[in-house]
Amino acid sequence: MDESGSVGYESQYDTMFGGRGTGTPRALGPAWYPGPSGETQETTMASTTASADLAASPDRVWGLIGGFGSLPDWLPSITGGELLEGGRVRRVTTKDGVVIVERLQHFDERGRTYGYSAPEPPLPVRDYRATIAVHEVPGEPERSRVEWTGCFTPEGVTEEEAVAVVHRVLSGGLDALRRTLGA
Repeated sequence: MDESGSVGYESQYDTMFGGRGTGTPRALGPAWYPGPSGETQETTMASTTASADLAASPDRVWGLIGGFGSLPDWLPSITGGELLEGGRVRRVTTKDGVVIVERLQHFDERGRTYGYSAPEPPLPVRDYRATIAVHEVPGEPERSRVEWTGCFTPEGVTEEEAVAVVHRVLSGGLDALRRTLGA
């Protein structure tokens, strides 16, 4: 981390996603994963959630972000994308030419949420999984709350640095969503 608080990845992701949002960086408890020989090993997963309250109905927001292949429609830093394997895998390209491959893990149209994993994210993490969800705001049908959560194991940086980087990516994505919706 340098004197400005940068962990080395921040300016790259500010450029990629263009902003910062709100949310709660935090660490999760231990998780158990199979080791290289099949034995279980304990790993502590880190997590962060970014959220955005939008002046747009949940149906309008989900109509924009609810398709697994819709990132280029609302995230200006994603310049192209394609769905593979019957829509279960998306391969997107950033404006900087970085190719990111993500696998759909779960999808709930009615619940307005989906989760995905990224086997090789362009971040200092591994075991990356994320969920994005659109929630109703009780009593306010033209408002919604979007939450984007990432869980991961830091790699090559401290947990605090990894959480900060992932949080900036998620928050920047939600800022781009707000601008796209004009909400």
